[in-house]
Order: sequence, then C-alpha cells, then structure tokens
Amino acid sequence: LETRNAMWYYLRAALRGDQEAQYKMGLSYLNGQLGLDRNYSQAEKWLAQAAHQGHLQAKEELNKAYNNLAFS
Repeated sequence: LETRNAMWYYLRAALRGDQEAQYKMGLSYLNGQLGLDRNYSQAEKWLAQAAHQGHLQAKEELNKAYNNLAFS
C-alpha cells in the first residue's frame, strides 16, 4: 500500500471502530508516519479509543507517552 492510501485505509477503518486501525492511526500521529505530521492530541485520541476497546499495545503506548510526557 502506498503511504497515503494506507493512511486513508486506516482512517476509514478507525472511524468504523476497528481497534487495530485506531492503534495504527495513533502510532502514526505519535511518530509522524503515513505522511501525517506529529500530532499528540490526535495520537492520544486514537490510542485512547483503541485502548478503551481493549487493545493492549495501545494501552502500553499510551502509558509510555504519558510517562515520557509526550501527552500532558
């Protein structure tokens, strides 16, 4: 998948409530991947949604980000 297409694919799935896609969107915003600029509020939003659905890696990433003070 080309980068932009991948981002749209994940975004559409994330908006439908797919927790893995929400995790990928969160990571992409956290790290500035998939052609997205770093955006900590968007990263937090998507990671929190995935974590709320029980996505364990999303919970770990959220905790790491809070501990590293990326999110305040």
